[in-house]
Amino acid sequence: MVYILPADWVEKWKEFNNYYETFGEDIEKTNFMEEEKEKVEWLGPIDPSNILDDTPVLVDSRSEEIYTNFQIKTGLEENKDFYIVNEECWRYLHQKYGGIPIQRPTYRKSENSMNISVEVWLQKVNIFPLIISK
Repeated sequence: MVYILPADWVEKWKEFNNYYETFGEDIEKTNFMEEEKEKVEWLGPIDPSNILDDTPVLVDSRSEEIYTNFQIKTGLEENKDFYIVNEECWRYLHQKYGGIPIQRPTYRKSENSMNISVEVWLQKVNIFPLIISK
């Protein structure tokens, strides 16, 4: 499993931790607005609400499948709107800041492939009630 972090939270984390001052100005900022931002005084928990699809879904209450309750909006781009991080990175950030985990499964496209893919956009299944009258 891997985890999805919203890019706006990552940008706040960088500002909060003086990332750009530490690593120099030559590192490209992923600012979404080209204006100077105020210093982040309080980071807060990881909040993915701006990247989540708000379409109502049938909730799966099983703890091992809870990640299926969080659909990512279509049209978002990796490394622009969200980042994918491994479990070790997620646990560190979650332990320190808290927040909502957005897990995604990984898989290999074939047995011989060393490339790992991530299922960012989960398959949606529409369920329609069937009413049978006598």
